[in-house]
Amino acid sequence: MPTPQEILAELKKIKYPGFSRDIVSFGIIKDIEVASSAITVILTAPTAKPEVVESITAEIEKTVAAMAGDFAVKIEIEAAPPPKAVGTAQKRPIPGVRHIVAVASGKGGVGKSTVAVNLALAMRALGWRIGLMDADVYGQASQ
Repeated sequence: MPTPQEILAELKKIKYPGFSRDIVSFGIIKDIEVASSAITVILTAPTAKPEVVESITAEIEKTVAAMAGDFAVKIEIEAAPPPKAVGTAQKRPIPGVRHIVAVASGKGGVGKSTVAVNLALAMRALGWRIGLMDADVYGQASQ
C-alpha cells in the first residue's frame, strides 16, 4: 500500500489543465487518507468549471488506482473558500452619511479641489445635503 507521501509525489506529475504547473503546486490537494480498505484524496475545487474538475478527478483516479492495487479509490471535493480581497479596507459607516464621493489623482495641481467643490455645489443644487472635506493624503505603498 502506498503512503500519502508517495501518492502526493505521483500527483505532482499531473498538470493543471491549460497550465504547465502541477495540481499539487496549485494547492488543489487538501489531504490524502490511506485506510485499510480505501485511499481517499480530498480536493479543494479550484474553479467553478465542471469540465476542469472532472478532468482533474479523472487523472487523479487513474494515477492513484495504478498505485492502489486492490484498494478502492475515493475522491472527495470540497468547495474552495472565496478569495479574500487584498488591500480592501473594511467599511465603517459614518453616522448620518449615506454616500461618499472621492476625487483623487496620483499627481498634484490637476484641479481635484476645483472638481470636488463643483460636484458639491451641483449636488447641493439638486437639494442634497453636502459635506466637503479636502485633504492631501500622502503615503507609501507597502511591499
